[in-house]
Amino acid sequence: MPDRLEGRLRWLFGVVAVVLVATGACALLAASHAGPAQTGAADVAGIFAVGAAVSSVIPALLAAGIALVLALAALVIWSPRRCTHLMPPFVLASLAAALAFATSLLDAAQPEPAARAALLGLLVSLLLASLTALGWLRLWLAPQPGVATATRDAELLDALLSTLAPAGEGTALGATDPLVRAGVLRAFAACARPGRPVLRVVLRVLDARSLVKHRTGFAHLAPAAREALLAGLATSRFARLRALRTQLDRIVLTTFYGDERVRSAIGYDAAWLRDKLEAGPNAEAHRARREEAARLAAQAEAEQLGPAAEVAADAGPAGEDAAPAIGSVASAGAVAQPAAEEVPFDRAWTLGVPQEPVAPAALASVMRVVRSSGPTRP
Repeated sequence: MPDRLEGRLRWLFGVVAVVLVATGACALLAASHAGPAQTGAADVAGIFAVGAAVSSVIPALLAAGIALVLALAALVIWSPRRCTHLMPPFVLASLAAALAFATSLLDAAQPEPAARAALLGLLVSLLLASLTALGWLRLWLAPQPGVATATRDAELLDALLSTLAPAGEGTALGATDPLVRAGVLRAFAACARPGRPVLRVVLRVLDARSLVKHRTGFAHLAPAAREALLAGLATSRFARLRALRTQLDRIVLTTFYGDERVRSAIGYDAAWLRDKLEAGPNAEAHRARREEAARLAAQAEAEQLGPAAEVAADAGPAGEDAAPAIGSVASAGAVAQPAAEEVPFDRAWTLGVPQEPVAPAALASVMRVVRSSGPTRP
């Protein structure tokens, strides 16, 4: 579905194509009506033949350039996102026109009106080159880039995921699984903002580092070379690269090991852990935390579904049972708080020695004894 960005790009490259074609047509007309250069008494038949050949080649080159610009402009205007790779030639064509105008400015023998026209053409060519380059960059930074850019992103992302969490290493499931991959994309999208596609920048940094170190792209490296390249990021002397590796681990590995199928494959037993927590000394706190998380999840789901679904969820039996349970937990916590919560952790120190005795006092609670020691105390 075309959007506003595509419409702007169509107008931009359409105007650039018109200006380039008009400039080329004027140059073609001037080259076709130009006579052979006068050489005076030193005129030689060979030199005249070379000049005639050059004068016949230049119009042909100009005509071919005009036809090429028209064809590229038609493709880009037809679909900017499918033909994103055809935008850089417009930048090159504008720079070539600017170079031609700059060369004509160096000729001191031309009249002043021609020099002014050449200066104007130089400025217009540089402006067109800047606009086309910014248009291509704006599409590259867009959340929905061109088709070729999206294909390249998918190829690099698959190589990255298969390196950080490959299938068959402890689990039959890898990070390239569609559900895990979608979770990674959502996590990176949450970190991005307009004009700053975090995932695309990260992938291009990895690809550029691979080109510098191994003379090939990241997706074409062997698995061992990709692992070594990612491991080198953690020990890089550049803080940005070390932060990039931390961000990759935080997003990719957290999403991968947060999948229930991966947890089941590695032996993570959520029910056993819940039973152990509920049988411990902080059972009420763990139960209240779990019920509060369930309530918040239900509230978020109700907000997404709409006001009617929220009213129906509040009127259902689950909502009637959850409210008293939460109230009872809150009241129980208000009546009997653990002794450890009443003991503040701001203890005064004097010359590295605590003012209060390290040994537990008589009839002290177990939690107070535990909190009186620590990694900095005997």
